[in-house]
Amino acid sequence: MTGFPVGLAMHMAKIIECASLCCLPGGRDAILATLDHEGFELDSMAPQRRATPVSVAAHSLYEQSDPFTVHEPEGRLDLARATYRAIDDRRTAFLLADVSGKGLGAALLTTMLQGALSGMMLGTDPARVFNHVNRFLCDHAEVGRYATMFFGILDIDGHLEFINAGHPSPILVRKDVAEEAFTEGSFPVGLVPEAEFTTASLQLQPEDTLVLFSDGVTEAMDPEEELYGVARLRGVLLGKADLPLEEIQKIVLESVENFARGERQADDLTLLVVRFRAVGADVSATDVSAASNAANPAS
Repeated sequence: MTGFPVGLAMHMAKIIECASLCCLPGGRDAILATLDHEGFELDSMAPQRRATPVSVAAHSLYEQSDPFTVHEPEGRLDLARATYRAIDDRRTAFLLADVSGKGLGAALLTTMLQGALSGMMLGTDPARVFNHVNRFLCDHAEVGRYATMFFGILDIDGHLEFINAGHPSPILVRKDVAEEAFTEGSFPVGLVPEAEFTTASLQLQPEDTLVLFSDGVTEAMDPEEELYGVARLRGVLLGKADLPLEEIQKIVLESVENFARGERQADDLTLLVVRFRAVGADVSATDVSAASNAANPAS
């Protein structure tokens, strides 16, 4: 912690030595702390726990009689002017990625992207993460893989920030509408070293539904080698805005299966369905292998 304010470093260290005890509900799960020159951020690694302003402030009473003064061998910590605030209360992050190729290389890249998503959920700038991953993959040609990705962060007011890295545009489904609403985009990550990724935004209305899909859906072929296509997918989704998310998934997957008429497919079918509600976001997802029955979500 060399170079950081001693008071901030001591305060953070005193809290995280007790792991997630400063969270609600309290526990001993691992906690992630990020320190800078203005303060520090705390986030429990257990999804059922949350660090709140009250729970973190109350932790100063742990083994202490004075909530504003902490005595340690290194010195006295004065918390009289310490402030606590929630950085995120209710935001939902989601990502759909389609990695090129198969085998170990694709599996390693998938693991890397999962780690990148964790970083973005913890507050790291998504564009910065995308640019970093892109440069890393382009600088390490031995990985030999690239990926299309659609990443979104949806807040409780319906404001959606997103990055589209070469992925098919999600379908926005609302009453009497099923359209490709995400025209902003860039190259897949790992393909073009000079690519610059930036966030765009869209305001959703209550009950708007987003259907994200891999190209395995729209490029599914029937025995005559005709593609399923985006137009057919939009037609299937039209008028389905009021259906439960699981029902939308089932209808799309059954439509693709009926279209293919038993023809073996070269790619997996992946769907992610997100619906905005006035009180938050309801997310449902399924990932179905081409070798599975497309009408039944994989476990």
